[in-house]
Amino acid sequence: MKDQLTLVTALFDIGRGNLPEGFSRGFSHYMDCFKELLKVDYPMIIFVPESLNDFVNHNRKGKRTHIINKELSDLEAFEFLPQIDKIRKLPEWINRAGWIPDSPQAKLPLYNALVMSKQFFMNDASIFNPFRTKHFLWIDAGISNTIGNPSGYLNEEFGEKISDMFNDNKMHYVCFPYDAATEVHGFEKEAMYRYAGKKTEYVARGGIFGGSRDAI
Repeated sequence: MKDQLTLVTALFDIGRGNLPEGFSRGFSHYMDCFKELLKVDYPMIIFVPESLNDFVNHNRKGKRTHIINKELSDLEAFEFLPQIDKIRKLPEWINRAGWIPDSPQAKLPLYNALVMSKQFFMNDASIFNPFRTKHFLWIDAGISNTIGNPSGYLNEEFGEKISDMFNDNKMHYVCFPYDAATEVHGFEKEAMYRYAGKKTEYVARGGIFGGSRDAI
């Protein structure tokens, strides 16, 4: 089933190591996590700056790999960055919840642009589709920081389960319960309710998601 699934990921140094304690993670930590992901024996499309090409090739060791070079300048050219930057500096947004002021969303100019680019990267991957797979799974380069070494779960059985799930031609996201007391990840809760058509009960994580090529 490894021939049916392509993993898609990306890694950029956007300065998270400079954040206050609790939110700070040095880039060397992400590189260590990335190295663990690169050991996984699935076809992989990887968006990285050219400076990381040698690191990727060395750690993939002949595994099916397609590198697409993107630089920080590409994130800086993200179409909605001016609007993002305006919002993240607004006092009413910054003070909407206690976690926001020191968060990467507030402190790092390119954080939101990177998060919002994931679906676009997935779209590009599904169009290029160098390994001719039916399904695509986004997985964060630092995934081992949150759910452990990926070599322990990204095995043959995982591919079979994911492929069965993705055959319904829907996008799939991991969601967690969220009590929107005042905000939904910084978004004013009543406004989010209007957009969604109902009260927020869950928030989708961006660390792992995917679907069939048609769904993407």
